[in-house]
Amino acid sequence: MLHERFEELDALDRTVLLIRLANELEHHLDLGALYFPGERQQKGHQRYMKAYGPLLVRMAERLGFPSLAAEMRTAFGKIAAAQPPLEPVVRCKHTTAYLIVPGSYRQWFSVTSWQSLSAAYGLSFLILSRVKRLCGRFFRFIHNVVQTLSRPA
Repeated sequence: MLHERFEELDALDRTVLLIRLANELEHHLDLGALYFPGERQQKGHQRYMKAYGPLLVRMAERLGFPSLAAEMRTAFGKIAAAQPPLEPVVRCKHTTAYLIVPGSYRQWFSVTSWQSLSAAYGLSFLILSRVKRLCGRFFRFIHNVVQTLSRPA
């Protein structure tokens, strides 16, 4: 385990660990770690934080960042004490975090077109990317010709 061989870490490893600990704090500040569908997953994460949260706090202290350790202690305590809803607001088959796009979101025409071509003709991504690159070259060529012809003589 990392915490057992903490003194063996070089400066780069300590920096990476610090970044990872800061990321862990950021993940828990808004109770985002509890946005799991289902009580079992929520309770499981709370048990995880009760067991491993203090270890993460001690690692931040050993790195020499007491303010990070204090913030982590507070955030992890809130996770452990939270009473999350038993069912998520958005019901779906996902068991982890997922993206909810706004209703105004529209996919680019080119993306939709390439996906339709791929589905309709069973084309691989490699073939589609080559066709797309050739089309891009063709349209740049046409654009350059039009620009050349429209310049005053």
